[in-house]
Amino acid sequence: MENTTSLKAKVICVMITFVLSAAIFLAAAWQLSLYNDLKSSCTAEIAGIVDQKSKGRVSSIDPADKRYLSSNSRKKFWIHIKVKPAEDAPGDFRIRTIYADNGPEKVGDLLTIHYSPDDPDKYYISDRVDYYKAAATVAFVLGALVFAGAVLLAVYVYRSEKARKQRELSL
Repeated sequence: MENTTSLKAKVICVMITFVLSAAIFLAAAWQLSLYNDLKSSCTAEIAGIVDQKSKGRVSSIDPADKRYLSSNSRKKFWIHIKVKPAEDAPGDFRIRTIYADNGPEKVGDLLTIHYSPDDPDKYYISDRVDYYKAAATVAFVLGALVFAGAVLLAVYVYRSEKARKQRELSL
């Protein structure tokens, strides 16, 4: 039984796979740029203390910053961090309370919050910025695998079309 899938459909599949790998690479580059931007611009430090570890829904009217809460953590486990104001800190870090995903920290642990003196709203908590780097690494690897799959698919389509033409000529 002969394969009746058209060449056009096969080429479209190959093109979609290449576009998908390019989109994954762009997402990885975006995550890596976030990481590099935070690491290079957040040069000032301020201390924070884990005030509470809790479970449940975070109030939407709470003024605490929720940047480091994933959508799942808004309903599950989280930590509450109180920022200790420092008079000698450069810039004006205005955020006084932060919610973040539950981590290895215990209640009472001190955390370092790195922020930009030029833009105090740009900050990261201790090593949590490394999540951006890890996400970028995973996305780059995934993008490379999808790209390799697209190349293999393109080679297969080319060879199968070449073999089909050979069979037609021999008949």
